[in-house]
Amino acid sequence: MSEWLIETVSTPCTLQDAGRQHSLRLGLSPGGAVDPPAYRLGQRLVGNSKDEAALETCYGSIALTADGPCTVAVTGPDTPVLVDGDNIGINRGFQLEAGQRLELPPPSRGVYHYIAVKDGFDVPAVFGSHSTVVREGLGGLAGRALVAGDRLILRTGSPAPLLCYPTVSRRDESRILTLRFIPCFQFDQFPEATRRLFNTGSFSVTASANRMGIKLSGDPLITGIEKLYSETTCLGAIQIPPEGNPIVLLNDRQTVGGYPKAGAVISSDCVRLAQARPGQQVRFQPVTETEADRIRWLNDNFERERMLKPVTTPGQTIAHD
Repeated sequence: MSEWLIETVSTPCTLQDAGRQHSLRLGLSPGGAVDPPAYRLGQRLVGNSKDEAALETCYGSIALTADGPCTVAVTGPDTPVLVDGDNIGINRGFQLEAGQRLELPPPSRGVYHYIAVKDGFDVPAVFGSHSTVVREGLGGLAGRALVAGDRLILRTGSPAPLLCYPTVSRRDESRILTLRFIPCFQFDQFPEATRRLFNTGSFSVTASANRMGIKLSGDPLITGIEKLYSETTCLGAIQIPPEGNPIVLLNDRQTVGGYPKAGAVISSDCVRLAQARPGQQVRFQPVTETEADRIRWLNDNFERERMLKPVTTPGQTIAHD
């Protein structure tokens, strides 16, 4: 078996897959990649037929060396992907030979990237998933983030065909990011002025952001709700703590919570928020469940169509809104 030696890693880097299905009833966070489309693209590029674990980096800053040949892909927002110092590009498969060094420097945009390898990593599944949830000490490599000196054993198989896919050109979100959400019943109990502020005001992504959730700052939201029973959380749940700054919950969220909630951000916009950096301006836009279902169908269909159309020229782009 081949293995990777982690030479340097300066920000949290964990092993993630599609997450633990039906784990909330056990009191376990689902975990899993916070950018599922980028994760799935990586699996496709290296020829994996199922949800194998991939490395999820946060703000890049990782370097590793392989002791045997393997097929690799790095996916996510555009960033340099260096093999022995040469930039071979994002969102494409490539062969990493024995002794070669793969490095992701700190990216200029986005937060999370994925390093996928043919046949995945030889780590045990915990409750049906390889995903790491550090708070609970589950999955991945001993339930923790990677550190320099770690060695990851690969499930090496036959080489995969080298593929690359169009780079997706997304709308410019440098000024404001719209988060579509489905209001919940508690939202109707908020004062009218609070609901109006939530729907028309703008908020900023703060540095209090990780795989559990992202805290926003803005004009305080006064819910008027002083006491609630704890209830199950969901991806994208918008909690309003007493100080009035909303928190959008992500993959490693707690399974129950007692803060008032405005609703839940739709899954595709959770990805965009997770990839947003501190200082990014956001606003909320209510949608119906039917509209949310249509948005999800469009995104899923776009991803399927993209997967079916490999290109041979690196750098080709397609527009996506």
